[in-house]
Amino acid sequence: MIRPILFAGVLLMTAWPAHTAEPPAFPDEAYVTVTPDGHLQTQGRRVRYWGFIGWPLPKVPDPKLAGEARQQALAKARADIDLMVNRIHDLGFNLVRNWYDTLDDEYRPGDGTFPDLVAYYFKRLDEKGIRIWQSSLNGMGTFGPEDAGIVDDPATADAWRAAVQEFVKKEKGRKPSIRSNEGALLRLFDPRLRKLAQERMRKCAQFRNLYKGGLRTSDDPQVAVWELSNEEFVFRPLFYGGWQNLPAFFRNALLAKWSGFLQAKYGDQAKLAAAWRFLLPGEDLAKGTVMLAPLASPAQAERAINDANPAVIESLKVMKGAFTRDDFTRARGEDVVEFFTKLVLDYKRDDHDALKSWGRSCRLSPLVWDSGNTFQIQSTFMHQHADAVSTCAYIKGMAHDPTHKRWPFHSGLEAPPRICWDVPWFEQSSIPNKPHFVYETQIDCRTKYRVEFPARIAAIAAIQDWDIVNWHIYGHSADASKENPFDGPLHIWHDYLGYGNDEVQCSAMKACAEIFKNGLLKPAPRPTVFTFGRKSLYDPASMDYGRSYGGLGRKMIPTCYRYGLRLAIDPAREDDTVDGPVYAQGVYEPCPVKPHEQIAYDWHKGCLIFDAPGAIGFTGFFGQYGGPVKFSNGAVIRDVTVKNPDGIAYPVTPEEGYVAITVASADGKPLAETKKACLSAVSTSFNTGYRLDLTKSCPGMHQEGPKQGPPQEFWGAYPIPGKAPVRVARVGATIDSPALDGMNYLLRDWHMRPLGEGKVEGGRLTLSPEQPVFIVELTRP
Repeated sequence: MIRPILFAGVLLMTAWPAHTAEPPAFPDEAYVTVTPDGHLQTQGRRVRYWGFIGWPLPKVPDPKLAGEARQQALAKARADIDLMVNRIHDLGFNLVRNWYDTLDDEYRPGDGTFPDLVAYYFKRLDEKGIRIWQSSLNGMGTFGPEDAGIVDDPATADAWRAAVQEFVKKEKGRKPSIRSNEGALLRLFDPRLRKLAQERMRKCAQFRNLYKGGLRTSDDPQVAVWELSNEEFVFRPLFYGGWQNLPAFFRNALLAKWSGFLQAKYGDQAKLAAAWRFLLPGEDLAKGTVMLAPLASPAQAERAINDANPAVIESLKVMKGAFTRDDFTRARGEDVVEFFTKLVLDYKRDDHDALKSWGRSCRLSPLVWDSGNTFQIQSTFMHQHADAVSTCAYIKGMAHDPTHKRWPFHSGLEAPPRICWDVPWFEQSSIPNKPHFVYETQIDCRTKYRVEFPARIAAIAAIQDWDIVNWHIYGHSADASKENPFDGPLHIWHDYLGYGNDEVQCSAMKACAEIFKNGLLKPAPRPTVFTFGRKSLYDPASMDYGRSYGGLGRKMIPTCYRYGLRLAIDPAREDDTVDGPVYAQGVYEPCPVKPHEQIAYDWHKGCLIFDAPGAIGFTGFFGQYGGPVKFSNGAVIRDVTVKNPDGIAYPVTPEEGYVAITVASADGKPLAETKKACLSAVSTSFNTGYRLDLTKSCPGMHQEGPKQGPPQEFWGAYPIPGKAPVRVARVGATIDSPALDGMNYLLRDWHMRPLGEGKVEGGRLTLSPEQPVFIVELTRP
């Protein structure tokens, strides 16, 4: 069919193929797959992905518009998408973690509807070589009483409808979301909601892109990663008893599974009582009145027993009240943890098997079972069964103690390395022979010392040999009609995690993207392996956040940065083992911390140094370091200065000299051989009028307003956001490097416009703090 399509302001008559019965043929090598040693490959070579997260699509054009006005609106939407796709590429990203749901594929190319914009966006990303991490399966919609027929079970249909109506009533007439906390819990054991969710997920996965000949997303090699759920963290509501607040119909369904688990494991009452040493009065395995307890929080007796059984009425006379873990034996607590763990694994495995049948990309490319992997051994065990591990971490960079050296800020470079506040998430999440994905990470944009974070991520990503790093969050679409579309204030709002308007962090990220994508820093040569057995996996104490892994938990962070670290969980063995050297946290930790010769954390001097054939870099306090930085390839970074603009809120002092200077090959070759490279040299920036109120504390979300009292630990001081323009402290430096001799350089500003060009003569490149340089591109003739 011939349809009119508006492109770049011109009305085109374009032939778009109709839906195809069979997807276009792609060889298996075109897809991103997992290698036997647990990394990603495509076309026979290893790949790593530096990912963008954001909301880059413009608003859907008003469907009421017609004629020339509609054509202009459609052209504007396309131009905005093109601008953002180019921006994503220019900033060094080669992956997008997509949040746009694709439940609806009823559209025509160029009709300006939401699915049309999504399809066009995917096509433009593909043309730039940018892959997709598909998170859109989380957009499963809502559920209501009318969905009872999804499973043919008339005997329970009315009770199910009535139970779901309780949710609707609670939501004041609105249908609950399938991906809500309650929906996530129900999918663990309710066959109707699980099947409904899988049907919605399948529809999202099989979205047809008419800009690609009707290719289904589920068959598209562009999709590198599939995701079953985002931050379900289902162990938390299980262990802390969130399920006790479900309607009785659903609660009893879970308790019936608990009884089934005990029946399968013990067979009869006598064996159960012998294993647990005692049962409470009225508890009877055959009658299904064994309480699902202990939990991390006190278990309510009347909600932890199947009250559909008449025998429970008499039992409650004795069992009224709440029970803690201290009231039970360890063996009983272990069974509760084992039951919940297996319940989650069965649920995830069922979804896994369903998704793998929906298309070639679904079958061939890695699937993560949940995005979150907290410091909880059961969560790590779940990820061990998936195609890949997925985890996140955020840091604040804010101090709470006025005597702190960098008050009211904090730099992670002036303490032994870590990317966490208390217990590790990143450092404990790598599993042997399993790809490691970071689904989100970012540093708080309130802090003065944020340009260090990309280098800190690049360092641990190398040490631990990660495969994907996604950055949360760029923000929203830019306006292509503006002269400077990427100008705007820093994101001092909501959770303070935006980087889209942050010139200095984006520059540091762009250089570190090349380090990561090209594997310029080598991994730790022989990572230490912690293997945890059944006792640790099912330890009742592990229900509490932060209490997994026992004493070995305190050794994870320092061991990770010094030697590299892998975690394995083997319930077939009883006890834990360690294979390799370890460090205990805070006990004789070295300085500098060096996993090998290419990475050095000098936390006494406050810096992180990269010294590799394909990359050199100094990040931290140059003024405190005390002189030129020399590298093994003969390069030297010297004459570093920082020029503070008038009115900047927190100037960089000469004693600090806080900078991030990185030179990275962009083609994977050593700097002496590379055909293209980039140079970033940045310090800090603040909005005009920005300041911290040191009498008040941040509450977590800015819009909640300040907490009265001084800044609290972790959260830091409450900010007055300020406004545009952003005041940027500019860096001057001289880089002497024989490897760069003869290369051409092009200086670009924040909008990627040329500022100047030249040739590196005598191996020397000098940057002036008088120029607003965002990035330096280097090419070899």
